[in-house]
Amino acid sequence: AALASADALIANESVIALGETRDGAVYTTPEILAAERALVTLATKNASQRVVGPDRHLVDTILQSSILNPEQKAVVTAATSGQRLTLVQGGAGTGKSTTLHAITAAWQQTGFTVLGAAVAWRAANGLRDDLGIQSRAIDSWLKSIETGNQPFDQRSCLLIEEGGLQSTPQALRLLKEIDRAGGVAVIVGDEDQLRPVGPGHAMR
Repeated sequence: AALASADALIANESVIALGETRDGAVYTTPEILAAERALVTLATKNASQRVVGPDRHLVDTILQSSILNPEQKAVVTAATSGQRLTLVQGGAGTGKSTTLHAITAAWQQTGFTVLGAAVAWRAANGLRDDLGIQSRAIDSWLKSIETGNQPFDQRSCLLIEEGGLQSTPQALRLLKEIDRAGGVAVIVGDEDQLRPVGPGHAMR
């Protein structure tokens, strides 16, 4: 019965075959495939656009007074380059918190409002406590927008923690709002982290 139901879904194109892996065939839905394509398009667009970011001398001064290693310094340089979207891969224990302190300082001293977001409130509150910024769960930001608020503008830098836990639809909605506002997003996470609860795997 299960195989017959699966065959019926494929026959009426409720699911789409993506290919084969060593574990078997991989399928998705037309809705998730469309969301993934839209997310890639939007991410590519924002990664290629720039704002007037922190002055290089300012960033160098912050880095000189920091205890960051060369890899962390490279991350700070990339995330303060003025690029509207920066994706940072980093697992647990790689000094992400220390790196985010330098990124936050550089954008704040440039006149930007640095905000935090994460899938879970616990991680969002961690950003708030560590960096001294307003930070909320992603769904809370999106709900606020749905009720008519406009929390982001062209002088906003949104730090998104645990990016590997974002589902594709959730990440697409949030990035659309940053794009519409003209702000900057820095996504930090590990694509090998636990899979998102929702559909898709945005960071991958």
